[in-house]
Amino acid sequence: MECRICGNRDGNKIYTAREMMFGFRDEFDYFECTACGCLQIKEIPTDMSKYYPEDYYRLRAKHPEHRFIKDNLLKMREDFALLDKDFIGRMIFSIFPVQTLRLPSAYRLTKRWRVLDVGCGVGLLAHRLKNAGFENVMGVDPYIKSDIKYKNGLVIRKRELGDIEGCWDLIMFHHSLEHIPDQQGTLNAVSTKLNKGAICLIRIPTVSSYAWQHYRTNWVQLDAPRHFYLHSEKSIAVAAEKAGLKIINSCRDSWDFQFWGSEQYIKNIPLKSQNSYSRAPKRSMFSKEDISSFTKKARELNELNMGDQAIFYLAHND
Repeated sequence: MECRICGNRDGNKIYTAREMMFGFRDEFDYFECTACGCLQIKEIPTDMSKYYPEDYYRLRAKHPEHRFIKDNLLKMREDFALLDKDFIGRMIFSIFPVQTLRLPSAYRLTKRWRVLDVGCGVGLLAHRLKNAGFENVMGVDPYIKSDIKYKNGLVIRKRELGDIEGCWDLIMFHHSLEHIPDQQGTLNAVSTKLNKGAICLIRIPTVSSYAWQHYRTNWVQLDAPRHFYLHSEKSIAVAAEKAGLKIINSCRDSWDFQFWGSEQYIKNIPLKSQNSYSRAPKRSMFSKEDISSFTKKARELNELNMGDQAIFYLAHND
C-alpha cells in the first residue's frame, strides 16, 4: 500500500470501516500512512451512486432563494465575518459564529475579489456572498444535475475545478476536498488558478484530532466510503508543498457532532436512523445534558487544536 500523498509504503496500518450514514454497513478498508498520517481509502469504488442517494445532505439543502427571513441577518453577519464591518453583524457573529468566513487578518477581503466555491452543492454559501454584495462569485460542483442560475446573478456550474477558466482571489473547499479522488491534481489546479496574493480555504475533517484517536473506525466523520481522504496536519502540508502552496494559518471549528455521531455508531445507530439525534433528538439516546457536555468539550478541543474539523488557509509558496 503506497500512500497517495507522500509515497510511503512502510508500516501503513489497515482499518476496516462501515458505511453508517444510511446504515448500509458495507465494509471498506482504509490505511493510515505512518509517514504523513493521512488516512485514506485503500481502493476507491468505481461506482459511488449507491452512497450518494437523492437525499444526501449535501445536495438536499434548502434552496437559498427560500430563506427570506434570514437573509438580512445573514448579510449583516457576513459583512462582519468577511469585512469586519457592521456592528449588528458583530453581535450576531458573537452568538452564531461562523469561522468558515473568517480569513487571516493579513488578507483584506473586498467585495471585488473573485471567489470560487468548489463542491458547493446548491450553493448556499455562494448565494449568501452574492447577496452580501460580492460581485464575482461562482460555485462549481460536478454532482449537481445541471447548471443552476439564481435571480441574484449567481451561477453554479456542473463542472470539475479543472474545467473552470480564469484565476481567483479566494478558492474555497467546504467539506468537499475529502470527497475528491485526485488530491494532488486538485491542489495543483488550485495553484494555477490562484491570483498572486490570493488564498485557498480548505475546511475538512482531520485525523489530527481527539475524535480519531478515541473513536477510530466509529468516528462519525470518517464517513466511509464517501470520504476518500482524512488528512492530518502533516499530510495536507505535504500535498500543498508539492503544489507550490503553503499553509499560512489554520484553526479548528469542530462541534458536538463528533461525539453524538460517533457514540451512535458504537451503538450501531446510523446517522439517518429514525432514532438518530440528527432526526429525532427526543427519541435519541442523548439527554440535553449530554449534548451540552459534548458542546463544551468540542469548544475545549478546538482551543487545544484537537477538534475533528480544521480550516487550513493556503497561499503560494513564494
